[in-house]
Amino acid sequence: MTDLKLRRIIRDLLRGYMPPNSHQGAYDQSALLDVNLNNQFPVQLLVNGAVPLSPSAIMGASGPILPQLFVITKAGVLTDTIAAPSPATASGLGSPDDGKIISFLSLTAFAHVFTTIPAGNFRNGSSSVTTATFAAFAGAYLRLVAFQGIWYVEAQNNVTLT
Repeated sequence: MTDLKLRRIIRDLLRGYMPPNSHQGAYDQSALLDVNLNNQFPVQLLVNGAVPLSPSAIMGASGPILPQLFVITKAGVLTDTIAAPSPATASGLGSPDDGKIISFLSLTAFAHVFTTIPAGNFRNGSSSVTTATFAAFAGAYLRLVAFQGIWYVEAQNNVTLT
């Protein structure tokens, strides 16, 4: 895919959505609630902190993860943490987060870093890892799917997992 084509896809994806509905900080409740309740718009990551996985998590309580696209637009390296999805219930019937997908797309040329809590909560098919480091290129991408309290790597482009 050419750089121009990628830019057009990103422009078309974000056109009209980001300025009025962007996530302005790790703990900005109003932006997250406006954007995520209907899962229609990407959430912009601009500051270091915790990735806002659910509106209730931002307000200090637990809640289900909302499937979401996060776009990284910080002018510099973004270092964020990603909390674990909910584990299976005591009855073993699964988790309310099972199957939920979150994606991260870098729109900037910086080596962004995501760390899981607890450590080793990314599973990439060969090992349990803690850190995802994006290459310093716009277009680096990571897609995660939740299952039984673990984030499984479904797709990645220019992301190193360690």
